[in-house]
Parts: sequence; structure tokens; C-alpha cells
Amino acid sequence: MTKPEIFRPISNILLGGFVDLMALLLILQVSLGGNTADMVSGFCLATTAVAASWLLFLRPRLVLLDDTLEIFNPLRTIRVAYGEITDLNTRYNLTIQVEGKRFAVWVAPAPGRYSSRGIGKQDVRGLGIEAGGSIRAADSPRSASGVAAFLLRNRIGATNGQPTSTRNGAQVTFNYWGAAAVLIPSIAFLLAQLLIH
Repeated sequence: MTKPEIFRPISNILLGGFVDLMALLLILQVSLGGNTADMVSGFCLATTAVAASWLLFLRPRLVLLDDTLEIFNPLRTIRVAYGEITDLNTRYNLTIQVEGKRFAVWVAPAPGRYSSRGIGKQDVRGLGIEAGGSIRAADSPRSASGVAAFLLRNRIGATNGQPTSTRNGAQVTFNYWGAAAVLIPSIAFLLAQLLIH
């Protein structure tokens, strides 16, 4: 068993860290100069921000295992064998299709419409595109969707697209803990605001 490849853009980590830093500064500010009511609301708001940051920026990732793909989206986790993936699309974001169902990969959005202007010959070297060939901006190795699709196509190619012996389809689980981690502090913040003011 080889080490799993984890794909998560560095921008997600930076955004999550920035939100967490702002939440820490909020807690420091209300704890140094505020009354108890401000401290309760500030703590609930900071907790909501940290939970939302984790859910939106830090939890989402694409994990490429030996024979299975795991997609961690904010509220769902999808596990599927490589041989069961019937289609890969990078139009708006990386999307896989399994048994007629489409699953979006949260961490692999396609770039903006003007990013195709910045793709040069050096960017497509080694991708198997002949001279004079073209590539969509969403498949560019400069974009999150392009990198994730390239990694996934390599894994599918390594398994030769062979279906697994047991056809399980995609196993989807809901992230109840993540939803609760955001909902509980936000409800506490709203209640604190109603009771204080």
C-alpha cells in the first residue's frame, strides 16, 4: 500500500488560517475590553467563524488511495473505486460521474474565464498534448481542477479503468458533526444577541 496523495490547494489553508486569526483577534478584543455580554457574543461569533472556516476551507480535500478515491466536501464524504468512475469533467469544477450520479469536488474549482490567456507551451509540456494541440483552462496544471484531474486520471490509468470485483457504486456519508459544529455556535450567537439586546 502506497502513501495516499492528498490534494488541497494552499489557498484553502491560507484562507482558513486567516479566518482563524481574525477569530482569535476577536476573542482577544472582547476579553480585554468588553463586558460579559460582549464576551459571550464575541466567543460565539468567533466559534462560528472557526467552525465555518474548518468546514469550508480546511476539511475539503481529495484523497487518492491505491484503489479508492475519497472526496471530502463540506457536508458530504464520497468514496468510490477508480474503476467505477465513468466520467471526469472540469467545466465548472472537477466533477466525477459514477453510475449516472455526478459528484462535485469542492477543492477543485475551475479557473476564471480569462485564465486561458495565460497558458503557455511550458504549462502543457509532459501532458501528452501534441504540438498545436489545445487545452481548456480548467485542465491547465495552473488550476486546481486541472491538477486534481491530472492526479485522478493518472490513478485511473494505473488501474487500467478495471471495475472492482464488487460494484458498490459511490458511498456517500453526511457530515453531521460538521453541520452541528457550525449550527450550534451560530444559534448560540443569535440567542445571545436576542437575550442581550
